[in-house]
Amino acid sequence: MNIVNLTPHAITVLEQWVEEWVEVATFPMHETGFFARVDYESHSAGQIIHEGHPELTIPLFGIETGSVRLYHLGTPNSDETTHGEGVTGEFPDPKEGWLFIVSCRVAAVLKDRDDLLVPFGMVRDDSGAVIGCQGFTRTPADCRGCAVVE
Repeated sequence: MNIVNLTPHAITVLEQWVEEWVEVATFPMHETGFFARVDYESHSAGQIIHEGHPELTIPLFGIETGSVRLYHLGTPNSDETTHGEGVTGEFPDPKEGWLFIVSCRVAAVLKDRDDLLVPFGMVRDDSGAVIGCQGFTRTPADCRGCAVVE
């Protein structure tokens, strides 16, 4: 199997040996610099008023999920807080013998595909930074398992 990482960072798979995590494999970001993101549109859905602080109103947004697109790391506005700008292409069609590492959000939108891998069992260091994952899952329903492993 060919495995292509379409996240904007390297993915390291770790295995626990006694008291330490050992690197099994690392999948660097795809050499082209492309990564997958979900396009979305947001709109105002009202406000939340904090009971103890009526002067404090917090915006509430509704989000409508769109399609999955490929962005390029060097494209302006290509982070996940923006949408629709910097689009460089469509997500690749399934191809025999190929698997794509994607975020849980991307896998949830492309839920009918069986060629997607989502990092599973996030491993964090003592400071809380993600240092890798224990493996992958193929189904977005399993994304709840992307929880932290201490």
